[in-house]
Amino acid sequence: MSTSSIPPQSIPMTNHPTSALVPPWRGLVDAHAHPTSYPDPHAYLRQQWHMGLEAVFAAGTSPQDWPHIDALCQVYPMRVWGCLGIHPYWAALAPRAQAQEALDRLASRLAQKSPGICAIGECGLDARYPNLPQQQWVFRAQIDMAMQRKLPLVVHCVKTWHDMQSYLKQHSGYAIFHAFNAGPQIQQWILDQGHFISLGRSLLRTSAPLINPALASRCLIESDNDAGHDEPPMNRLFDLSPLTSTGQLAQNIAKAYKIHMPGAFS
Repeated sequence: MSTSSIPPQSIPMTNHPTSALVPPWRGLVDAHAHPTSYPDPHAYLRQQWHMGLEAVFAAGTSPQDWPHIDALCQVYPMRVWGCLGIHPYWAALAPRAQAQEALDRLASRLAQKSPGICAIGECGLDARYPNLPQQQWVFRAQIDMAMQRKLPLVVHCVKTWHDMQSYLKQHSGYAIFHAFNAGPQIQQWILDQGHFISLGRSLLRTSAPLINPALASRCLIESDNDAGHDEPPMNRLFDLSPLTSTGQLAQNIAKAYKIHMPGAFS
């Protein structure tokens, strides 16, 4: 993947009225996307900036995309932030030795403390995939790394909430639940534990669960964009979320990922 030097842009995050002259996504941050899945990640990101998006959190899923995410963070400082992790799909299908090697490489890369890398993920559990014991082992190892590095976890959880709650009891930090789509009991548990939710495409479905308004202070929005999906309208996701302002979203992003975004609190 080319990482040719493209001058990073810097647009302060502000609250503003909607106007035909204002890019439709101005003031919004994409909490979870996969720009490295696109043939030209730079073209994808330029399109996001053109729409007014302030920043993108690029989620890694396997050792293959970690160096590319790291490179994007260097080209677009303060606009692309990186999350490095092992997705449960990859964990489920990898031979045990390859999974161990990936965990070793992840620990080594996190130890480098590369600028812009701010979370571990996408990681987690998914009952649709095989080899759940290996998924659990790889996920627990990433929980340990998050505790050691004092980093948040970006978590993928599908039909495994009982196991997830059990594992995160031993985690001294918190998680950001990507593509969140769970009901009132899980929402209350998230509130009680101080975790975050990231809402995306599920908001556009008629079957989307009602989100407790109390979660507004723990809520992010995401596209989960990759090359295989149509891009959801970020402004529509924002309107359907419990968030009350772009300023609140900026503050939630900064708290969830433990980062400082210039202008985020203006």
